[in-house]
Amino acid sequence: MPHSRVVEAASRSTPNDLPAPDGTTTSPPPEPVTVLTGDVRHVRLPSLLQLCEAEMLTGRIVLESGEVALRSGAVVAARSDQGLEGIAAMRELFLVAEGPCRIELDASQTGQPLAPTISLVLDGCKLVDEWNELAGLRFAYARQPTMLTPALSEALSEVRAALDVMQAGATLAEAARQLGAVRSALVPHLMRLFEAGVIQELLPGEPPPLPLPLSDRRTDAASPSGPPSLPPVPDDLDELVTRARAHARRGELDLAEHLLRAAIERHPNDRVLAQNLRHVLLRRSQQQSP
Repeated sequence: MPHSRVVEAASRSTPNDLPAPDGTTTSPPPEPVTVLTGDVRHVRLPSLLQLCEAEMLTGRIVLESGEVALRSGAVVAARSDQGLEGIAAMRELFLVAEGPCRIELDASQTGQPLAPTISLVLDGCKLVDEWNELAGLRFAYARQPTMLTPALSEALSEVRAALDVMQAGATLAEAARQLGAVRSALVPHLMRLFEAGVIQELLPGEPPPLPLPLSDRRTDAASPSGPPSLPPVPDDLDELVTRARAHARRGELDLAEHLLRAAIERHPNDRVLAQNLRHVLLRRSQQQSP
């Protein structure tokens, strides 16, 4: 072949077209191909997963706030914009109720299935039903706090910020949006606390309830003599609150409660006083838990 033709042939070749040592040629992987577009308002993630499984697609389901990787129709990975991955990301993506979605074919996806598709779909549908049931509700600490087990204490710590926002008047959906919380993580904790009587639902416009007075509760079995003698209540509100907080810092929770209730009788609509009282009673419950 003339030299000029060799140069011409080389100039038309790309690195991927050049022969490998074994004589074969390589080619770049194909670009992802979009085969379906839509809006999650009309086609939710469970339906998209079942479609991909039925067609044994390898690629991705792309949502506005994350994506799911598929190989031969099975979910092999997932991520959300909140930094979640795997099953945790899947659960959060099930709650996406609007926004664009698309299915892309992408042969580069690899990995083992996270779980059977039907298990993921059933778990996701259950989560969506629970979220739809709870999202428009408000919750607050129960009027009579229940004994907190270690599991309930852990659940309460996970939702405490959301409870504080809801007690100020927000619904669960509004609280989650304000805090940027992972909604799929709030749901099981709230369900567990509600079923155990640690929190209760508030009706629209209903103020958070005050826990029962000390005299309306059974005294601790470890203290058969009952609560300690209670001090007189100062006339000055600031002094009263200062003493209550001092008792609480020293762990004298019965005395702190006594003074805070006296303050609330004078100012029944004071949310700060009510929140201080709930904090004292929650501390007592935590001390009594095994």
